[in-house]
Amino acid sequence: MHRLWNILEIIEEILDWVGKTSEYPDRAERTYAALSRTARLFSLPATRHLWADITGTALLSLLNALKAARGLPKTAAKRFEHYAFIECHIKALTIDSYDEVSLKLANAYLDMTRMRARRTYPMFPKLIKLTFQASGEPSDFDIFPLYASASYYVVKCLLTLNIQKICYKPDVSHLNMFMKLAASFLENIPSSCAALTELEVSIQLEFPEGVYLLDPDMLDNVVAKAVAQLPKLHTFTGPAWGFCPSMLRSLSRHKTLFALSISESCEDDYMAYVDYRPVSTLKASHSTSIGWFVPLREFRFWGNTTLLKALLPGPGSRTDTTGRVMEQMPLLRSLAIDAFTLGDSSFSFTSFIERLRTCPHVVHFDLEVNFPAVEPLSDQHIEMLALTWPKLEYLHIITGWERKTCLTLRSLWHLSSHCHALNDVQLELTHLEIAGPVSAIVPVRNPIEIHLSVPTSLSDDSDKDARTYLRGLWPAGLVQLQSVSSRGHS
Repeated sequence: MHRLWNILEIIEEILDWVGKTSEYPDRAERTYAALSRTARLFSLPATRHLWADITGTALLSLLNALKAARGLPKTAAKRFEHYAFIECHIKALTIDSYDEVSLKLANAYLDMTRMRARRTYPMFPKLIKLTFQASGEPSDFDIFPLYASASYYVVKCLLTLNIQKICYKPDVSHLNMFMKLAASFLENIPSSCAALTELEVSIQLEFPEGVYLLDPDMLDNVVAKAVAQLPKLHTFTGPAWGFCPSMLRSLSRHKTLFALSISESCEDDYMAYVDYRPVSTLKASHSTSIGWFVPLREFRFWGNTTLLKALLPGPGSRTDTTGRVMEQMPLLRSLAIDAFTLGDSSFSFTSFIERLRTCPHVVHFDLEVNFPAVEPLSDQHIEMLALTWPKLEYLHIITGWERKTCLTLRSLWHLSSHCHALNDVQLELTHLEIAGPVSAIVPVRNPIEIHLSVPTSLSDDSDKDARTYLRGLWPAGLVQLQSVSSRGHS
């Protein structure tokens, strides 16, 4: 049995299990720390897990190990060697500008760089993710500017060539005080992180009433310039109000941008300053040589339908000044939309699908929209969707709390007739009348999960007949019927 412990994969599997099953992260950290000191067999793998994802507080404790103390190597060279050994295992680091240890961290980091200058150890050689956030509230507002400025110094020093993902999550109050520092940090990203592939700029909007971002245009332009200078960027996440024409121009022309996520606050009137007309004008001015998000594979959106219509492909075939058809998201495969209409009666499921006919490769479709009552979601709409995307694998549609839908089992009949690769379906039905005969189509044998929300007034016989009918369409399917009043009950 002891020979099995020589297989590193078994050790890694055990340590992975510890991290995944622990109810609290700090409990897993204590377990890793104990394992790293228990036996030589676990020491190195546990150390890797313990220091893989840390915060600024943990980094400060590591930097303090460079100082002479009981239980640590006596010579400075040995202490730095111990530090460098731990540092090379750090893969993800989170710095909080509201953390009062930031000032101590900046001083300790400065001491470390002086010691490193006399040695050849690379700085954070495996750091691939850096998160810089402002969470909660400062513990002392009088000295907060001091340690917030120190946190910006630290994160600018942490911008290394091997970083692949940066998450920048300040709140509005923080940005108003440190806009110049924020701009300097963002401007340094392209020159310091040439390998960056993912960038997330998430401005926290849960700010007190009357506190607004004073200079949004400055932030928009800085981020737009940074995006334009990142040749390997394939994923970008940002707030909807920040998608000014300069930002969209940089993103839509990016040759490697595969995933785009946009979120918007629907509860704050501050967002009303956004004018979406320039978005449509910018899209119309694109030529066929540039297109409109041509390499995009994944698009996630949370916001109002006015901006959504401006960003999605236009109805019909758009042409440039020479009369050639302009490509609009032709490679899109995954689409997740959570939109609110804000009284926009022109937005319907029919017009929505018409816009997306230029995206024939969609296989993942997740939609949550409260469509106008003039055109509730119907079986004909599902048939239109199935004919548009016959290679669909994942389909979830939720129509909001008002449940403006007229779907029946015929929708499932259309899906089984045209979408043979489906493996996950979630729809809201109004009743369970049997649709077309099962014998009219070839049953789909691949495994599939079918989640249907149905009215509570349905009888047990209707429930049983519906399950039998669905298993005739998908013999290997797992069917779950959930009542409207208690969706958690199956």
